[in-house]
Amino acid sequence: MTNKEYTRLRDIARKRAMRRGTPFAIPKLADIQNNKQMSTAIRQLESYIKSTSIPLNKQPKKTPQKKQATPLLHYPIEDLTKVFGKSALTHDQQIAEYNRLRAIANKRLARMSQDAFASTTRVYNYNKNLYKPASKIKTPQELRYLLHDVTRFLTAKEGTLRGIKSKRDKVLAALSERGFVGVTEANFTDFTNFMAYAKAKLGSLDYPSDELVELFEEARATSQTDEEFVQKINEAFDAWTSENALQVEEKLRGVRF
Repeated sequence: MTNKEYTRLRDIARKRAMRRGTPFAIPKLADIQNNKQMSTAIRQLESYIKSTSIPLNKQPKKTPQKKQATPLLHYPIEDLTKVFGKSALTHDQQIAEYNRLRAIANKRLARMSQDAFASTTRVYNYNKNLYKPASKIKTPQELRYLLHDVTRFLTAKEGTLRGIKSKRDKVLAALSERGFVGVTEANFTDFTNFMAYAKAKLGSLDYPSDELVELFEEARATSQTDEEFVQKINEAFDAWTSENALQVEEKLRGVRF
């Protein structure tokens, strides 16, 4: 019961810290060795939650304004990403802008393809073969979809090699601040694949995120092969599912197969 209370308070405190943008050192469950340490940790969490119960100052709502063209985009982004309804651009304007943005996108994707990490990311693999030549676009609707996608890719934070690496570095820094030093630049691709696998394996089940990271660190450090690593994480997932059978049953209740 104490472990469950700690986990509940820890999750609340983490969400508060993320929302407020202020770091809060949360001890890992594995580091708590006895009841006295557990009581101290719970009191710290309760104190932090109480001190952050006052809502952040609400910012006044700003009247949305239509974005203007930028050095990258020759037209407002709303006009380039509008898929349905009457377009503000003529067909010829759409073709010309698509060709220009496609050329920029392909140069960025070529740089990403040469990087060992960027070439494994979802952003790269989704976009790498997407932007066909305008001469091969069959319908005006297909053109609008592609113009939407290439605009979103080029304006996204991860639309450049630098942006992709910056996001990775921020994740590594956040993990390091929380005491997770086993996830490194060298194994970050393995880690992201592991997290994607965990999401697919567990679905919406509430497996504690800190314990997921701990599982990755321990399984990777003690496995000699990829097969052994996969076996260890599957055994851990199966064991956790068995221990939390009630939660599994509640999540699956009413789901049709």
